[in-house]
Amino acid sequence: MSARAVNRKAALPLSVSAMPAGPASWALALLLAPATLAAAQSPPATDAPSTAAAPATGSALPQVTIEADRLRHEVYTYVTSMERAIPRDEAMRRWQIPVCPLVAGLPQDEGEFMLARLSTIVREVGAPLDKEHCVLPNFVIIVAPKPEDLLNYWNQHHVGFTGTLRETEAGFQRFRRTPRPIRVWYNHSYGSVGGSGPVLNGSLQLGVTSWGIANGGFSSLGSKMLVQDILAFSSVVVIVDGRKVVGLTMAQLTDYIAMVALSEPDLDARFGDAPTILRLFSARTAGQPLPAGLSSWDKAFLKGLYDLSLDRVTQRAQITDRMVRELGVD
Repeated sequence: MSARAVNRKAALPLSVSAMPAGPASWALALLLAPATLAAAQSPPATDAPSTAAAPATGSALPQVTIEADRLRHEVYTYVTSMERAIPRDEAMRRWQIPVCPLVAGLPQDEGEFMLARLSTIVREVGAPLDKEHCVLPNFVIIVAPKPEDLLNYWNQHHVGFTGTLRETEAGFQRFRRTPRPIRVWYNHSYGSVGGSGPVLNGSLQLGVTSWGIANGGFSSLGSKMLVQDILAFSSVVVIVDGRKVVGLTMAQLTDYIAMVALSEPDLDARFGDAPTILRLFSARTAGQPLPAGLSSWDKAFLKGLYDLSLDRVTQRAQITDRMVRELGVD
């Protein structure tokens, strides 16, 4: 399906007046009966730096070395800018349970396009994807013509949707009152070190230590090289202001949502000239060319994130190294 511009008039309106409260975040979307609900669909199925000797005068480094150093600096700035809101002694955020997406508020064909593209991205970057026609959505996307109405309703009933870890009343109010074309709310649970095990509900330290005993005997207690908290997504809610995405293609909108929902980037970070879909709205405000979709940097970052062991404090450096190897130097 070719990319198309988002049609605000075609989107079905959302009604929140009759929405009862519920204990789980995915219930929020299930209660939006007037909106179009699309069930989750699964799609069909290093070069080392040059060591050439510098000129005899020692006045210049080989060009390839200069370019490699510049690329590493730019990539590291990109990674640390994206992750600056997450403390260095905590793991970078990602999914550890299968993702079950659901879209509300779009016409049927646009909703199906978004779900198919999201599922393809999830698979390509190595994130876990739930089976076809999964029944417990945990990644909910709501396109609303007036998100303020939905957020005001949520403000009255949000206790059942704030999760159990780190979310506070003040945090929710900042989320509700911060005007953005796309708002993202993350619920977290304790996660496992490798990312392949079940989400833990008990003590993080006990979980990490138990994993270490079963996999070679290391202990995390007292080590400054291991992160203190491993929080994984238990659910993510994305609220799109239909008035502020008019004119964007469905590919641009979908790729932006994928980036913010598969990681937890700082949406206020300044990325400069870094090629990233996260510049979509800032570039439009500045009258600059818009990114067409996920860049090679974005894809390399997500692949590194989902291939990462979350127990080390050097996660950003590890992702940077992987991205530099994958992107190479032209």
